Amino acid sequence: MLTENAFAVLDAMPGDNRRVLNDKADEAALLGGDNTDAALTQLMQMNRRIAAEVRWLPGATAEAASSFLAYSRAIADGQRAAIPPLDGLGTALAQANALAPFFEQWPTDERTLFIGLCRALDSILSQVMLEDTLEAINADRTSGGWEPIPDLTALTAPLDEHLRELCAPARRAMEGMAQPDAAKALTAFLGAPGIDSQGFVAQALCDAYRMKIHEEAEMLLSVLQEDIKKLIHAEHADLQKLQAVKPNLERWLALTAPLQRIPGAIRNEMKALGQGLRNAIVQYVNTAGTFEKKKTVTTLTGTATITYHTQRDFVNAALRETRWMQDCFINHSEVMDLLKEDVNQLNGILRNEEKMLANAEQAARALPVRK
Repeated sequence: MLTENAFAVLDAMPGDNRRVLNDKADEAALLGGDNTDAALTQLMQMNRRIAAEVRWLPGATAEAASSFLAYSRAIADGQRAAIPPLDGLGTALAQANALAPFFEQWPTDERTLFIGLCRALDSILSQVMLEDTLEAINADRTSGGWEPIPDLTALTAPLDEHLRELCAPARRAMEGMAQPDAAKALTAFLGAPGIDSQGFVAQALCDAYRMKIHEEAEMLLSVLQEDIKKLIHAEHADLQKLQAVKPNLERWLALTAPLQRIPGAIRNEMKALGQGLRNAIVQYVNTAGTFEKKKTVTTLTGTATITYHTQRDFVNAALRETRWMQDCFINHSEVMDLLKEDVNQLNGILRNEEKMLANAEQAARALPVRK
């Protein structure tokens, strides 16, 4: 909040020089102000001053700063107050800081209102540029005779930390939602046009959602990893054990669905599960063997019985499981590429069997007539 900023405590501006700051600190102390010594110390020390500058109103006029400080104080006191004009704020960061009290009051009980808050925050924070912020802060420092920030590197970490702080209203709202509602809201937000999935608002929401599902998702992941490992090393095909994995996998995928398109741990775990279960299906086919079947065909002399060995039932079962996996892993292109290849190979096995059986039937029908 602006009301807690060192500049607000001293009723000062970033362009004030050392003498003016000392005078304002004395005045604030005489008026019974709190934390005046700490505020003065922070603004006098360049390595600590940055934190106050990025949380203030870089590039703003004194009039705009005064208006929004009064607005922030009114909100802090629980009063209703109109947002002052944005004219004079100067930078996108100043606008974001000035509107922070407004976002604290934004209603988030309904999903539509929550998504509106997140989109509005994302729109404002996406306009905050490191170069513009550095230029504005250094311009204020030059006016007051302060040492400028040397380069972007010194500003990056403090600014990033503050932008994450500004996402607190959205993060708290996400934390207060039930998991199904949170999943729907996060999916809707990330799917909105123009949203940066790597932006500060998206990161805050995703982090809050990860914490919400962490315990259950980790438990399911551990069980799945162990079950899939057993299937991969199984010596005999067991369709029931293969299918027994489905409920836990479907639940894990449902929990993690909003995070599956975003690079990170969930997407990597999804890939590993998909590849592992795909290998389990391959192992199922490889260990299933064949079973004997007979077919009677009409020949020139009567009938003949063809005895052959087939994998058809096992391959068809593997096809069903692979197509089920395609529905599950539709959001992961790498896994989908493997599954597409597997479907082609399994269908190839069936076509080869059909061709071999057709050749055998043709040979049987062509048997010479007995004299």
